[in-house]
Amino acid sequence: NVMAAPHLMSRICIAKSEREFGKAMVLLAVAIPICIIGLIYPFSYMSLIEGVSVEADVFPWVAKNLVPPVLGAIGLSGVIAAAISTATSLFQQASATLSSDIIKTYFKPDMTEDELLKVSRISVIVIAILVFIGSNSPQIGPATIMYAFLFATACFSSWLPSLVLGVLWRDATTQGAFWSMAISLPVIIILAVGRNMGIFPLWVVPNIIGLIISTIIMYVVSKFTETTPEQRELFDSIRG
Repeated sequence: NVMAAPHLMSRICIAKSEREFGKAMVLLAVAIPICIIGLIYPFSYMSLIEGVSVEADVFPWVAKNLVPPVLGAIGLSGVIAAAISTATSLFQQASATLSSDIIKTYFKPDMTEDELLKVSRISVIVIAILVFIGSNSPQIGPATIMYAFLFATACFSSWLPSLVLGVLWRDATTQGAFWSMAISLPVIIILAVGRNMGIFPLWVVPNIIGLIISTIIMYVVSKFTETTPEQRELFDSIRG
């Protein structure tokens, strides 16, 4: 999910070099399992403790009751900082998609850089207002927002093979990338919704199944289609 999440992958642009980026990815591969095993899984059982009735109250409860106040304040500050960092990245990616990929591509192709920057800034404000209104709706709680985020990250696996194979495999084709995403994404949505409704068992993991299907389709379709000279030239320029 980290490799396929646009708001996370956009942060590689601030890396000083490919070497620094590689070191960061190695540290990330070590840190994520530690955080999941050491923090997220144990905290998920905190809701069984008296006084913790909502999943979103787990971290504040731990910060106030299980650790010294100073350490708890530092921990909550880290959580808030991570939330703000993720939110800014999401706003940036959403505004870039709306202004550049949609408005400029389909409505005003001759848009200048200054106009594009202005539209991007307005898009950030509009998206922020919509998110604020939606998050303050009484029908939407913290758990719903978290589940929606997890559901969205599951969909990232549908285009992960296109990202990886498109850079590492010279025979990867546009048709293979398109059909791998077009077929695996609906499968992921069906599995996620079905598991939430109790149709599929909990051990059915939508992102893993979607990743397998997407990879297979990407490989098979690419084998039966050909890359264009322009695509091969672009691949060679990326690989150096």
